[in-house]
Amino acid sequence: MSSMFYYLCPMREDRQLHNILDIISNYSTKEPLNRYLKNHFNVHREMGSRDRRQVADFIYNFYRIGRAIPERTQEERITVGNYLCADSPSPVLQYCISKFLKGIDADWQISQGEKINKIKILYPDFKLDDVFHQSTHISEQINKESFILSLLKQPKLWIRVRRKFLKEVTDELTKENISFEASEENPLTISFVNSSKLNKLKSYENGYFEIQDWSSQQTINYFKPNPNEHWWDACAGSGGKSLMLYDAEPLLHLTVSDSRESILKNLEERFRKAGIRTDQSFQTDLTNLKPQTLNLKEFDGIIADVPCTGSGTWARTPEWLSVFEEKSISSYSDLQKKIVSNIIPFLKMNCPLIYITCSAFKEENEEVVMWIKNKSQLNIVESAYIKGYDKGGDTMFVARMMK
Repeated sequence: MSSMFYYLCPMREDRQLHNILDIISNYSTKEPLNRYLKNHFNVHREMGSRDRRQVADFIYNFYRIGRAIPERTQEERITVGNYLCADSPSPVLQYCISKFLKGIDADWQISQGEKINKIKILYPDFKLDDVFHQSTHISEQINKESFILSLLKQPKLWIRVRRKFLKEVTDELTKENISFEASEENPLTISFVNSSKLNKLKSYENGYFEIQDWSSQQTINYFKPNPNEHWWDACAGSGGKSLMLYDAEPLLHLTVSDSRESILKNLEERFRKAGIRTDQSFQTDLTNLKPQTLNLKEFDGIIADVPCTGSGTWARTPEWLSVFEEKSISSYSDLQKKIVSNIIPFLKMNCPLIYITCSAFKEENEEVVMWIKNKSQLNIVESAYIKGYDKGGDTMFVARMMK
């Protein structure tokens, strides 16, 4: 019986579970889960918005338990994932618990830790380290248990409001009945539940705020730019940190680059909305940098937000918990060293290199920074993990090094 039949029939719990199993079995993990689900729902438009949300939550929560209890059936693993990750029951979850977690009294007032203890009684082979299979690579500076537990929850959606537009943004959010919470440390840092729709707001279209995770926003504390300096955002991506840098020091001269042309186009659009112009923008492969072709000079500061495993963001993309291969860690570490080695010659003496990753792995962070220190003229001024896992944000690493 085709899945189309199930969508056209009343959404009984057993049929909905079959749909979820069908989607999981057809997902190859070769594309991001959010993109796959978006395409799937575009094909199956007969599903209502509530059904789409519930199916998506079920699938995300299935991937949140990573490689835990691998010998159990998919139905059991789906149920365990959703029992641990959901805040409240749905009819399909109640059905799954009664059918596959017999003996579990689904009390939704208990803590996540108490839920885990109940699962361990029912499944003695359940281990938190199997949720994050690469747990031995997590830096000792990170509370491993807290970090892994954070993967069982969807992080918040965060924005950074440009300073002079705070009233316009909050007024529009209030008018549109969008619930939000301002950070205690900084009223310009605002969070939402992740399903909030912000890209239709006029303040978004006008460039009054940028969608940027809490942890990413904290990296500005390590930049410390001065007026009229020339800075290079070498792995600029779509420009979030460049925009933050420019907002911190509007009299800055800014050069941006990335290896992906499509990403630079997104950057240019974001800069256009914000009313910002760069001195230079170019596409390049920093692992094979040819200075004579780039017309680069020496800079007063360089930001290297280098490619990485992204392990500090896997709460947003939990499919990686199941498919990531440990051997890739060393590949990323080698890539990071090569990139940094190629950009250091463009840094002026007594000026900072800001090294950033969104990884929780020591091999990509403190070990790379020590390698840079030992192989170059750079000294470590300060470094830290930005621990968003207790705030509903990502986990990042940042180091300020001085030549």
